Amino acid sequence: MEYKDLLYKDLKDVESSAAYLAEVFETESYSTFLVALNDVVEARIGEVSTTEQASDIRKSLKEISSANEYPRLSSLNDVLTPLGLKLTVSTFRADEDKEVA
Repeated sequence: MEYKDLLYKDLKDVESSAAYLAEVFETESYSTFLVALNDVVEARIGEVSTTEQASDIRKSLKEISSANEYPRLSSLNDVLTPLGLKLTVSTFRADEDKEVA
């Protein structure tokens, strides 16, 4: 089985998708996050209820990927929400090596 096939199989689970995106987001690389978001969409697109909804998700993802600037939060939510995902904010733990500015 190919790497992408194994990844997509794992990402069909919403909890795995959430953990994957959260981990990639921590890299602070926008381009890497977009690749991961595309992976999640490809893996979970079959979970949405209608063909129209799937089309809307793909359209929103294409707009996000082709934009010359960072996407609006509403655009990310247009992709994530129908897939059973949402953006969240959390605090840093004391043992993390991140500096908060």
